[in-house]
Amino acid sequence: MKFFKLLFLLVLFTNFLSAGVNSVKNGIGFSYEDPKANSVTIAGTFNDWNTNANPLKKDDDGMWGTVIKLSQGEHQYKFVVDGNWYVDPENPNQTDDGYGGFNSVIVVNEEGQVVVKKVSETQSIIGIKTKLNPKVYFDGRYYTKGIFVDNENSRFMLEKPLHDINIGMKIKFNSAVEGYTVMNINNIAEGTDMWKTHLNFKRSILKLNAPNFFLNTFDNFGYITFDDPLHIVGDEGQYHYAFGYDYLGIYGKSKIPSLKFPFKKLPLNFGVELLYADQAGNDDGDISAARGTLEFDLNNSERVSIYTTNEKKSKNEIRVGYSIYSAQFPLSSSSSKRQISNEVDFQLIYKIERSNWKGPISFDFNGEYYSFENSDIDSITTKWLNGDIVYLGLGVGFLNVKFPASFDIYGNFQRNKLNFDESLSKNRIVLGCNFSNEHISAKLEMSCWKNYLPDSTVSWSDYYKYLEKTDGNGRWYQKYSDVPFEQYTILGYNTGLLWGLRLGCRLAIGSQKFDIQYQNKVAQIDFTYNPKYIENEVILNWKIAKHWGIYSNTRIPYYNDSFLEIKTDYNSWEDVFICNFSKITYFLSDNIEISLGWGVNPRVLNAVTDEFYDGGRQEFMASIGDFENYLENNYKGLGEKLRTAEQRLMDEQRIGIEAVVKF
Repeated sequence: MKFFKLLFLLVLFTNFLSAGVNSVKNGIGFSYEDPKANSVTIAGTFNDWNTNANPLKKDDDGMWGTVIKLSQGEHQYKFVVDGNWYVDPENPNQTDDGYGGFNSVIVVNEEGQVVVKKVSETQSIIGIKTKLNPKVYFDGRYYTKGIFVDNENSRFMLEKPLHDINIGMKIKFNSAVEGYTVMNINNIAEGTDMWKTHLNFKRSILKLNAPNFFLNTFDNFGYITFDDPLHIVGDEGQYHYAFGYDYLGIYGKSKIPSLKFPFKKLPLNFGVELLYADQAGNDDGDISAARGTLEFDLNNSERVSIYTTNEKKSKNEIRVGYSIYSAQFPLSSSSSKRQISNEVDFQLIYKIERSNWKGPISFDFNGEYYSFENSDIDSITTKWLNGDIVYLGLGVGFLNVKFPASFDIYGNFQRNKLNFDESLSKNRIVLGCNFSNEHISAKLEMSCWKNYLPDSTVSWSDYYKYLEKTDGNGRWYQKYSDVPFEQYTILGYNTGLLWGLRLGCRLAIGSQKFDIQYQNKVAQIDFTYNPKYIENEVILNWKIAKHWGIYSNTRIPYYNDSFLEIKTDYNSWEDVFICNFSKITYFLSDNIEISLGWGVNPRVLNAVTDEFYDGGRQEFMASIGDFENYLENNYKGLGEKLRTAEQRLMDEQRIGIEAVVKF
């Protein structure tokens, strides 16, 4: 109920906002939203309807924009999106174009500003005609999958086909306010035949984008991550989920600079973020968080948006931030558990540029101190766990002068400490680098740590749940916490070391295009090369024709763990597990593809985000071994579960027919 009251207030507030193109410092700012577009230009009476004269620049959110200096008077225009002509959906002023359609119209006064012109009742308005004049857009995705599995009688039997349909509806009340709701049909989730399914609510967000702040209300919509180095909100688990999934609430953020103190040589900007969310129902958990930042602009200049330039302005700045996070989960009508976190952080971003360089060298230094406390609350408050995290990071990135390649290196140190009756802690160092150009990409990362574990008082369950599964952040309730699969064989040791390597090569031979990748993961307990786990993965994408492609993914794991009693021996072919997935795909268009595959597909639809991700094999093996629940209470015997899951993955004989339609 609280959430719907917030929605009502936000919608009510939109009556005071206006829509249309904007008057900016250097002229008139035009914007067009289409993240999927490849090119957007604007043509009108001011450039003799030249479709190449005024291209728009796209930002990271899919908003295209440009600034044009216009003379006084009336101007007609249209957007040209990938060769197709469209009126401005944010400008209700239109006139007959003489060809059975309409042109958008603006009027510029003698000061060079847009004049707000009342729309005539005789003019045609795109969208639903209401007091707020919303525009309604639809998008979505239809994903269907049929799996034929080899049964014990060597017959391929069709499992119940999956039909997952997302229908998204965006309502743009004006240029500052829009709502987006996703409805879903999924016959497997409902456990019924397709013809018996229902259109169910899935997620929703309502955005208010005002000049100095934006305010969003959300329901099961994950998008929030605070920008402190350790991300006190969001960045959850190994897949780095943003906050908002399975919660409903309200989130607001001021736009820097919301307040500006005009020091002569060092401008100071101030920003604030606020979050309140709870789970469905009155008896579930409540989350609240706030963040404040002070930003010192070392360039002594303001940021510039897409409306004033087509190039992003580099920034040199010092930022200091403070955040607080509180979570409370009821256990009964008279008791609950509470977790409170506080952090303070700093970030220094500095760039060095030269006129003959293709890009700047950038340095990013950051650090954070993060403390937390867990309590039982009833008639008295009992603290049962507290701790802190110290983080220091360094990143250096630059654009190579001689080669058109991006290269960066990074590293960080993190110390986690948990206090029960005795303390347990982990010190971890991460080092890595990235390199890429038009044809080659590479990434190498090393993570090593040392644990300090008192054997007498800390149980396996406490160690796993509070230090490993949640990465020592004190949030025992965090739903999207997990341990990477490659780390299973080195849990519980005083030291650990993970290597990750990814190499990629893109090349073309005639009309044939190849994308080849090699991925390697190694887990060991120290720098002596005696790995307990190695995973090799070779991936091939082959574009054999304009509409046809072949994909192959081969995975070869290696185990060497005497404690878990699982060891790969190629001589006796013991504990050798090799699996492959291959498919051929027909691309009917950029938004429609149909594929026929063999094996367990490593790329599947993520049930949390609704996006495709490379977790299919892990999902399959988790369904066999139930690793997360097993590791909550036990470690010995994990080897047999790994062996069973790997064997099932290797032996799985299945044919998959999949189709994806995006609209």
